[in-house]
Amino acid sequence: MTDSISGIAWIAADLVAVLGLGALTMLSVLFVVWNRFKRGDTAAVDSSHSQTLIGTDREQVHRLLQENGGQMKQSEIVDAVDWSKAKVSRLLSDLEKEGEITKLSLGRENLICLPGHEPSAATS
Repeated sequence: MTDSISGIAWIAADLVAVLGLGALTMLSVLFVVWNRFKRGDTAAVDSSHSQTLIGTDREQVHRLLQENGGQMKQSEIVDAVDWSKAKVSRLLSDLEKEGEITKLSLGRENLICLPGHEPSAATS
């Protein structure tokens, strides 16, 4: 008789342990999903807020050039923004094709200029 009671107690203990682990697993999953959802909403708000402050990438490059007398080395633009060298290069190439900037080669560097701000030696 005591063996059957002891067996039932073990089964009950195992069942409680399994149910407890299942409940902890469900809570963990819900917590992860809730955090990702919450972080995603915050990121969307932060992204739109920073976009309002900074403007588009093109506007940011134009603003940098205007603040620096209409001319900057490409490496200085890379240092001033939080973008890769490749992204800056692609953006500047697009801006040059559209006539929004002039890109002048200075040896191994590029001088980026707003129209009308090119060095006098470059326009002669």
